[in-house]
Amino acid sequence: MFALLLSELETRLAGDLRVDAQQAEMLEATARLLLALTPTESVGMGALALRLGRDGTTATRFVDRAERDGLVARAPGV
Repeated sequence: MFALLLSELETRLAGDLRVDAQQAEMLEATARLLLALTPTESVGMGALALRLGRDGTTATRFVDRAERDGLVARAPGV
């Protein structure tokens, strides 16, 4: 029962995120990345990939795009 409710909630949240991202003229992937971070923390790429539920290559691509857009800054050695 809980698994079904969580699945339904996840589907609704994803739909809302997609709409919010479109209204902000942002890709859904970029919105997901920004939600996975807090403004003052440094997160390694592996930890970020886990938070996003994606592999490291995909997480890196998300970060590259967000960095290009001036939304995040990459720091060495994190």
